[in-house]
Amino acid sequence: MAVYTKKSLEEMRKQLTEDDARSTKPVRKTDRPYFTPRRRSDTPLPEGMTDPIQELMQEFSSRSATIVRKTKELEEAKNKNASLRSEIFDDEEVIDLSPRAEAAEVEEVTGKTPEGADKLLRDDKFMNQVSVMQDKYPNLTVNELINVIEGESAFDTTAVNPTTKAKGLFQITKDAAKEAGINYASLDKMSASDQLKEYDKYLERWGYDGSYSLGILQAAPSFRNESPNTVVYTESKNKKVFELNPQWFKDGVATVGSINNYYGY
Repeated sequence: MAVYTKKSLEEMRKQLTEDDARSTKPVRKTDRPYFTPRRRSDTPLPEGMTDPIQELMQEFSSRSATIVRKTKELEEAKNKNASLRSEIFDDEEVIDLSPRAEAAEVEEVTGKTPEGADKLLRDDKFMNQVSVMQDKYPNLTVNELINVIEGESAFDTTAVNPTTKAKGLFQITKDAAKEAGINYASLDKMSASDQLKEYDKYLERWGYDGSYSLGILQAAPSFRNESPNTVVYTESKNKKVFELNPQWFKDGVATVGSINNYYGY
């Protein structure tokens, strides 16, 4: 049991009085509160100040209106362009530059497609090989190839000349084949496209560049760069050539020009 003296009781009362005094002491007010209450939207701003939220809303509204207007203008322009393009291009002629289309020029130039040419022109493998060679020789045309084949073999892949033993579409002789690395033994048994591949070797052998005709390469490749009036053969001196190819000659003379004319160059 605790025993309190008069002195200890007085001290306790004094302490309690001081504590009460501190608890009732007024709090010092400051100019800066601990937080700033949020302004109500309907509270007017001080003069000279603008509301940043209102400014953003106005800018957003303006930009939205601009976007809507521009979108509408673009859509109208797109529809207008589509209509205009339709008017311009609906009847546009599509130009086919493929070898097969070029082959139609044979008919346009000669008045009719050479008999036997149709089969070659419908041969996809043959025409694809023509495309490959045209990439290699830009001046090579289907028209000229058709004329040479017609003049040499009349489009017969199995043709063999009984006198010269020349074979195939391009009538390659054994000596010419050997010189150019052509498979002479199997030439007349090959397809048209394979024969064309072999013929490419012949063009390579003579450095074909399209500046002269394929016809002169057939008849006299060493004269390929000569002028049209250059005499290649004469009937009196080259009787055998005349007998085999009388169509090259005019008045007993075969010139570069007359040979080119025969092959339609």
